[in-house]
Amino acid sequence: MGRSKRRKTENGGGSYSTDAKSPEQLATEDACARRFDAYYRAQLPALDDAEWARVSAAFKEPLPATFRVTGSAALATRIERELAEIAARCDAAAAAMREAGPTA
Repeated sequence: MGRSKRRKTENGGGSYSTDAKSPEQLATEDACARRFDAYYRAQLPALDDAEWARVSAAFKEPLPATFRVTGSAALATRIERELAEIAARCDAAAAAMREAGPTA
């Protein structure tokens, strides 16, 4: 499961490709991954193997989506209020699920 690469088309637009990677590309990615691990293990020497496995897995998780709102202050205030309402509903739903306990 590799990342798709954006490829330019003749009309200047882009399309995503999930073509198989060449052995050279795989070797380069593997070497890069080993250097990444070596660097962060050196930065976090106090972690044992189990803790490092958790940290390494966290590094591989996708980052949350973020966005920037430009426009009027009124629009920004409205979006902020609506997001707060959604967050409150999510928190309430999570609390209800915790109270209900595990389901079979």
